[in-house]
Amino acid sequence: MPNADIILRSSDLVDFHVHKSVLVASSPVFRDMFSLPQPPNDAPEALPVVHLTECAETLNSLVSLLYPVAPEIPHYSDDILTLLAAATKYDMDAVQSFIRAEVSREKLLSLPYEGWAFHVYAAAYSKRLVPEMAIAARSTLGYPLTFESLGHSLRLFEGGALRDLADFRLRSIDNFSSNLKSFSGRVKGPSKIWVGCPTAKSGKNVPNLPTWLEFLYSGPTQARRFTETIPTSTQLCDTYMKALQSHVKERDCNFCMKVHTLEGDKYCEKLREISTQAWNFPTPTLGERPGTPRTV
Repeated sequence: MPNADIILRSSDLVDFHVHKSVLVASSPVFRDMFSLPQPPNDAPEALPVVHLTECAETLNSLVSLLYPVAPEIPHYSDDILTLLAAATKYDMDAVQSFIRAEVSREKLLSLPYEGWAFHVYAAAYSKRLVPEMAIAARSTLGYPLTFESLGHSLRLFEGGALRDLADFRLRSIDNFSSNLKSFSGRVKGPSKIWVGCPTAKSGKNVPNLPTWLEFLYSGPTQARRFTETIPTSTQLCDTYMKALQSHVKERDCNFCMKVHTLEGDKYCEKLREISTQAWNFPTPTLGERPGTPRTV
């Protein structure tokens, strides 16, 4: 940079000539650092050097976000999280906001393999990146919490990361199962519209519903709660439609076909609300367990 008055040296010994005024304006950490008395410079003609722990690639991206030049945001999730962690470390609020505005959820969670959300969650947890941690935790709901899904990502989990994720998933799954159970209630629940189906049956643990609606009240067993997934709103409505179509085809049930024609859209909308609520369930907050990062 022309007229640079300070050097930022990366962990891999690459120098970035920058302006102290730019660092001070963008980072309270650097502002406080430069407000302290500086050690004498053995070579007065040389620029002062600040040694940083970030690698050259991360510093290059970070510096590009401080000047009116084309920003260099990394393409890969791990590098994006590392850049965000550096911006957080130096308290660069504007830089953090810009990165998050530029990086879509889809880009962050672009899946090089199934269960990539677990990898992103663990990496974000280790870097204390609150929004990314919450996004990734919710995205894991589409995958079972098993060693197969975790894969190599398991090595990234530190401290209470897995415990907090499991706790969040159990809360979300319990919320989903509880709402589905209420939804299928034969007296007050929305599913009471189906009680006239010839195949409707009731039992000790089964509401008076047609057998094809079994997916509503056959929630996860206690033993399966850790490996359960939550369907998206689209998947849940697809399950409903496939079950209905199969039932109508096998039983030639004019009753259920008529009910669907009259009230099917509203019924599907209510199913979507149940799924959406579970996927948006609040993540654990700081203070519930000592030392855990806060998520929202």
